[in-house]
Amino acid sequence: MYHATSDISESERQIIDQAAAILAEGRGHTMNEIAELTGIGRTTLYRYFRTRDELLAAVRAQATADAWTAVRESRPDEDDAETALRRVIAGLVGVGDRYRVVFSEGMSHKELKQENLDRKAAMVALIERGQQEGVFAPTLTPDWILSSMGALIFMSIRKINDGDLARNHAADTVANTLLHGIRASR
Repeated sequence: MYHATSDISESERQIIDQAAAILAEGRGHTMNEIAELTGIGRTTLYRYFRTRDELLAAVRAQATADAWTAVRESRPDEDDAETALRRVIAGLVGVGDRYRVVFSEGMSHKELKQENLDRKAAMVALIERGQQEGVFAPTLTPDWILSSMGALIFMSIRKINDGDLARNHAADTVANTLLHGIRASR
């Protein structure tokens, strides 16, 4: 299985980024079409990735790495828990939008589990801090809250892709739904 690392070449990173943009269109492009549409060239594309599955694995790995970079850069341990969570959501929505193909092509449960085990601690700590601050419901487990957040982010990416949700409203829509539910204010 392909794992994105900081030591991949700049060329490889550019190919992954360009392929992700083409694949995000959702048309199931072949390797030859990806090479043609990106201007990379078939020989160069095949030098780095022998198959479409290898390329998709690289895109998924890079998306996961970028998502965790977004979490780290959103500073989940700073400010009050709600403010920090809103920053995390905004970062993850931005990454998800760039890598929409991951949502349409899917990620195996095994890939998700392996990638999340080591990195989930910062998110759990944020949720637990929010529960201690009285901002997040103490009756819900951090895992449930994070799973709900993930599902809402997934749906926001799908709605952006379908043209039903504006990119600039997606993060607030996710955060407001997660934090306030669908109940009207009284």
